[in-house]
Amino acid sequence: MTEMQAELVQLKANQILWRTLDGALLHRASDTPSVWLSHYRFLYSEAQVIGLRRFIQGDTNKGHVTLRRVLDTLLSRPDAIDVRPFNSLSDACPGAIRARMETDWLAKSGLLNTSIPDRDIKLLTESESAKRILHWGNRHVAHIYPIEPIRTIAPPAFSDIDSVLNGVSDVYSRYHELLFGTYLHEDHIVLQSNWTNSFDRPLFDQV
Repeated sequence: MTEMQAELVQLKANQILWRTLDGALLHRASDTPSVWLSHYRFLYSEAQVIGLRRFIQGDTNKGHVTLRRVLDTLLSRPDAIDVRPFNSLSDACPGAIRARMETDWLAKSGLLNTSIPDRDIKLLTESESAKRILHWGNRHVAHIYPIEPIRTIAPPAFSDIDSVLNGVSDVYSRYHELLFGTYLHEDHIVLQSNWTNSFDRPLFDQV
């Protein structure tokens, strides 16, 4: 999960940096041909598509930890999340922990409610935006072509990338809280305080 967290931080940082760069280019170079805009938009979209594809489904290497693989494991092993250990906790441990587990995660059996990871797998893979991201990533970025042809799918839009990244971030954060007891927030992404200063000076010599 630590490796996955680092990947998610990179995806979110890419989004922050690209939005700032794209806005600066539009503001400061709107009267020039769109060479730079098109170039950086292409690089951003390709990087995010392949990053999201790797984060969600990865490849056939069983050693590659992905969010889909984590959810599949919990779906097949609901006993991995068991409320019974909380019975032996001392009074120093807030009862809210068990109450949260029972309300948000557990079935009547005291084990994980498997409808939750099942729902989240569908969220990650079956929305129209997710299909565009995963199919485009497989066929046109990673060049993993399926044997059977699939219906031609339009390339993902920036809104698709944002939608899938938001979904991935939400799902991962909830399971990180479930498994480790801590919740991730976007403010854990740390950028140098003066990082936008690059836009305050010319990048190229004036001819």
